[in-house]
Amino acid sequence: MQKIEFGVGFLVFMISFSFVIYSLLSFDHEKNESLEGEVLLETFLKNRGSPENWDSSDVEKIGLASSPNILDKRKVEELMKMEYKDVKEILRIKGDFRIILESESYKFTYGKEIPQQKSVKKFERPIIIDNELGKFYLYYW
Repeated sequence: MQKIEFGVGFLVFMISFSFVIYSLLSFDHEKNESLEGEVLLETFLKNRGSPENWDSSDVEKIGLASSPNILDKRKVEELMKMEYKDVKEILRIKGDFRIILESESYKFTYGKEIPQQKSVKKFERPIIIDNELGKFYLYYW
């Protein structure tokens, strides 16, 4: 009888322990995705890129800003010309993303379709583009 009780107790312990480990690993993965998304957001909104007046044919480092949170419309249009896989390679990111940029007279969407079945991180920031106030949305998964 003691062997059965010990076996059941050990089984309950192992299941509980497995659940705790799985939860910790899942939390760590979500934390990494959030951090990567924040870095990507900073790259787009705070950096000018390289060379400073890059276009789709000579870009070494992607950045859309002329000043922090003030976007250069020409760079946004150059980004639209680029292949998604090339942009991911230049950005050196593991995950996928979608950008939606909206102002009163301008709407821009770039990247992969947002999946319904995955955990997607959404980042939203106010921006200025072409002297208009707008919103920059980044979805990252």
